[in-house]
Amino acid sequence: MIGVTDTQVSRARPVVRAFSPARLTLARQVAGKSKRQLAESIGKTPTAVTQFELGQAKPSAETLAACAVILSLPVTFFSGGRPQLAVDTGAAHFRSLRATRAYQREQVMGLVALLWEVVDAIEQIVELPSVNLPGTATFSLYPTPSDAARQLRVFWNLGGGPLPHLLRHAEANGIVTSILPRTITGDVAAAVPDHSAGVGNVDAFSTQIDQRPLIGLTGAKGGLLRRRFNIAHELGHLILHSEPRPGDLLHEREAHLFAAEFLMPEASIADELPVRPEPSQLLHLQQRWGVSISALGFRGRTVGRYTDSQLRRLMMTLNQLGWRTNEPEDRRLLSGEEPALLQRALDLAAPTGVSVISLAEQLALPASLVRTFLGMPDEKPRLTLIHDSNSIEATNLPSKHSFL
Repeated sequence: MIGVTDTQVSRARPVVRAFSPARLTLARQVAGKSKRQLAESIGKTPTAVTQFELGQAKPSAETLAACAVILSLPVTFFSGGRPQLAVDTGAAHFRSLRATRAYQREQVMGLVALLWEVVDAIEQIVELPSVNLPGTATFSLYPTPSDAARQLRVFWNLGGGPLPHLLRHAEANGIVTSILPRTITGDVAAAVPDHSAGVGNVDAFSTQIDQRPLIGLTGAKGGLLRRRFNIAHELGHLILHSEPRPGDLLHEREAHLFAAEFLMPEASIADELPVRPEPSQLLHLQQRWGVSISALGFRGRTVGRYTDSQLRRLMMTLNQLGWRTNEPEDRRLLSGEEPALLQRALDLAAPTGVSVISLAEQLALPASLVRTFLGMPDEKPRLTLIHDSNSIEATNLPSKHSFL
């Protein structure tokens, strides 16, 4: 069993009297740990952990303090008396579901539950933008996902050209977006031994909580170009599919077609595509439209510009260049593609005394996790040359962050 100090045990004693079994389950899922793994870490049996989570037994102060250490949470997190979102992996659309394991989907939804607590706390003070999405009943009138994508452009008054700062458009229309941490424990072996911890296999997902749409991104795969397509894909789910069917191939295909038309309208892009899909000729369109070269290639095939053999040759070339997984991106052109809604809301609430630290204390969460949810930049060392001593000094200064 992991060692705990007398101070940690002392802090855990009052929490034992207010212990919430559901909070322990949530904390374990967020950490990506099985009951067996948690039990081994705290010197208990899996049966004992099950009893704790079912409310059939209470952990001792020493055991609860150990849980707090192992799960990287303040011990006060395990006390009840506040609303908790019931996590349900069947109530969300998951990107790349076939590549994910059950514990990863549970981990994502556990993080969503914590994100919801942060959003709910902020909404008690700041009014977020109203949700401006047409209902799925309206969009069911259109024969294809592409028709629905064209109508959303009309609904949001976006015109027919490229969409810079897609994420901003989503946030301005009331959709909360957040980049989730891979894991709050940082333990690479936290979950199944042959699989790294965190939510790395979940590209993106979307769900709706209290009528508020939410898109979660992991930032674990690809770059900003892939992220933009994932956002458009999840928009398709939110608009086309009122009842999630995780992993459903038809739903995934429809969301994919929606995203392609939303980001690359056929009426606008068809004539811009070069006759032959060569990477050198597609790079300027990649930068203009904010989509990957492979997405442009597939779009060209969909609109009848390219043949199957031309698309295959393009994919082979991209594989040889290593661009299928690491495509060059001009990040200066994508500098606004980061979540900002929640951070700006916190800035508005600052005069009332609300801060990252106060939110973290109120919700019994690590400040670093709250900062991640809000999309705030990490503080990282900045190297400064001291000319008179020829030495290098590291000072903690905030990293730069771009906003519209």
